[in-house]
Amino acid sequence: MQLIVHFTMSTNASFLIFNQGRRMLYCLDQEMYISGVGYSYHYFVEDAKDRSFEFKLKFMINHADDYRKAAYQEFYEKYKFFLKSKNKDSKWIIQTNILKRDFEKLFDLTIKDFGSKLQTTHGTSTFRELHDCKKVVFYGVDDPNIVGKRDTIIPLEEILSLKIADEDDIPMLFLGNEDNQGNALFDIETEDILAKDHAKGYLVDVFQFPYLQDVQAAELKAITYEFSKEIEPIKEDLKKWATLSLKSSNPKEAQQFFIENLVPIIENHRRTALQINAAKDVSSKHYPNYTFHLQFGELPIDKIWEYYKTYNHVTEEEFEKLLKLKEENPTKFSRRWPVVFFKTDNKAIYNQHERQDEQPKTRKTLDI
Repeated sequence: MQLIVHFTMSTNASFLIFNQGRRMLYCLDQEMYISGVGYSYHYFVEDAKDRSFEFKLKFMINHADDYRKAAYQEFYEKYKFFLKSKNKDSKWIIQTNILKRDFEKLFDLTIKDFGSKLQTTHGTSTFRELHDCKKVVFYGVDDPNIVGKRDTIIPLEEILSLKIADEDDIPMLFLGNEDNQGNALFDIETEDILAKDHAKGYLVDVFQFPYLQDVQAAELKAITYEFSKEIEPIKEDLKKWATLSLKSSNPKEAQQFFIENLVPIIENHRRTALQINAAKDVSSKHYPNYTFHLQFGELPIDKIWEYYKTYNHVTEEEFEKLLKLKEENPTKFSRRWPVVFFKTDNKAIYNQHERQDEQPKTRKTLDI
């Protein structure tokens, strides 16, 4: 399976979903493709240190509040005028260089804060290391917040319509149905998959995990090694089920396979991540009473796209492009796709992370 995680800085979904959720996905030991908050954010702090002064100015302008933005913008215009001027007296040069050095110091403080916040909310150093080990891939999408070096851009509709999928593997979209207060915006969880036809989709709790948000790459690899071996039988059936969901001409075949092959063995594997030795140690250190869930199921394609719009993972324009795809090819896009959802069973965890879930902001200022 190719696990696709699309998540943006402008989302109204919880950052806890993104950070904890993709760690759980990583434990499945499958290819993970991350878009939205991708390469540019994970490597941003390191890349920014060697950037031009103009880049640093633009970054400060883009991430400042209205009051500071106006001051930084004024300085930027004067700095551009200074560069263009042919007749610069020594006093002007000295004053500009002093102010430039002060601004560099301010940028260094700001970028340090920004990097610290990105690590807290997005685990950037952890997933940068996993990316360097070729276990994680970053998809680049158009992002107006990125200044300077950018990813190779892939149109978002190609990702969310699965055009990027490898013919020999099965893509599965990862969704997190909780906002910053832990409220679910879609009521789609299925208590009993055997009870009805579920024409509008179904979602079944398959795996439970301890709190992993603070787990670093080395420890996550150890958990993944042990966990993936233990769940190998059910993982193979999940791949078969996802393949049927995407490729079978019978819209009910995947659901029937899930009922006949996965439901009987889910109970034997559901708590594996809570029982393996590598994870027990983590659970004892961090929030031992909290349990997190990965739920697998099928949803209508337009419902999936509606989810992305509701959580601000896509813009109105991007959403319209997706709907246009369905209009042009209704046969292909009028079925259900396999998805995996994240959820918590104790909403009090959001109170613990209320301040951490804020987007990184610049907080320093400069007397210009």
